[in-house]
Amino acid sequence: MLAPLAWPLHHSPLPDIGGLANLPGPGALLELPPVTTATPPPGQWRDLLGLVQPQTGRPVGGSLMNLGVSPAARRGQAAVETLLREGSLAAGALDRTRADGFRWLAIYPAYRALPPAAQARLSACFGAPLEQSDTVWVFDLAQAPAAGCPAPADAAP
Repeated sequence: MLAPLAWPLHHSPLPDIGGLANLPGPGALLELPPVTTATPPPGQWRDLLGLVQPQTGRPVGGSLMNLGVSPAARRGQAAVETLLREGSLAAGALDRTRADGFRWLAIYPAYRALPPAAQARLSACFGAPLEQSDTVWVFDLAQAPAAGCPAPADAAP
């Protein structure tokens, strides 16, 4: 679904999913934004998330064609949105998300605006990204400390 072209086109190349293809171990992808249908960047795939799932073989927390996001994914996405917006993650905020099988956080920066402190806030909580490109940022949710993540001093809003 390349915007604004009709999909599928037999000659359209699949999107580059970068490091998502080689993540170690099992686990689902928690994705932000949870839906990429509405306004893709020009020339980008409209329903990127529906194409990431078969390319990685992993369950995804996003949705395609505005079909809705699962309650389990919504909980995790809300916790990460709070981290992005406020700079902190409450203790245990991702415990249930991880228990529901989500291991990886995939953020698609071309599909959503991120606050200037996003990289610092995410890295302070989850460690260095496993992948950071124009297409996708990937973090390991297992790295989030059980005690939560306070706002880093250099990442004030």
